[in-house]
Amino acid sequence: MSDALRAVAARYGNAARSYRRFWAPAMVALSRPLIRALPFEQNDLIADLGCGVGAIGARLARRARGVVGLDVAEGMLKRVPPEVMPVAADMARLPLGAETLDGAFSTFALQHSPRLGSVFAGVARALRPGGFVGTATWGTDHHEIGGVYDVLEELFARHRIPAESSGLKTYHDKVDEPSKISRYATDAGLVVERAWFARSTYTWTKAVFIGWVTTMGPYGRRLAEAPEPVRARLIEDLHNDLAPLGPEAFRWAPECVYVIALKE
Repeated sequence: MSDALRAVAARYGNAARSYRRFWAPAMVALSRPLIRALPFEQNDLIADLGCGVGAIGARLARRARGVVGLDVAEGMLKRVPPEVMPVAADMARLPLGAETLDGAFSTFALQHSPRLGSVFAGVARALRPGGFVGTATWGTDHHEIGGVYDVLEELFARHRIPAESSGLKTYHDKVDEPSKISRYATDAGLVVERAWFARSTYTWTKAVFIGWVTTMGPYGRRLAEAPEPVRARLIEDLHNDLAPLGPEAFRWAPECVYVIALKE
């Protein structure tokens, strides 16, 4: 495993509790257009690549024979529900035999893999003929703008919280368009059935949003690097500044990329 991927495993593993409580509900909502379109059947064995805490896999387990959840973050895997079989592994090195899967999917995790060609080649090898793979990734316009995020930017500037200094290495620019994902799939010998952009929607509750922004993501990481007195003042101001805002301010509509490919 590369140093960059170890950093991903450590960061997400340490944040697993917050992830399950504050971030997983958003991932379930934004993955819904893909999950609804996947052509799986009740007797299928499916792999969730970059499964996190298994929130999406658990939902699919109700409609499939079984779900294998793979992730590099063992801290995440400790929190997957019993319906998902956890496997600690790099998705670019699938520890699965040839033609053992009926389907696979990956939601908002591919941007962390430096070896995307190997990911799709491994999936193609593991799929049975007629099997599928579905992916959800961030589009080019997925950043948080307007509403509550304007309040955040002003608040972090007011408290002089610097930009993040320990950012994780990501590969968003490799997976931010349907054509890019499609190319990886076709290079692996798969046939793209559908590839599309969609602006999916998730509305935070105020409490969940505050929990996420103070413990996870780019804002949480920036806040973690600030001195304790500064953190305490900012969190107090955050509650006060968000109090007047209505539900519409907490509506997030990022552009997402969804792709489904088949093995003939």
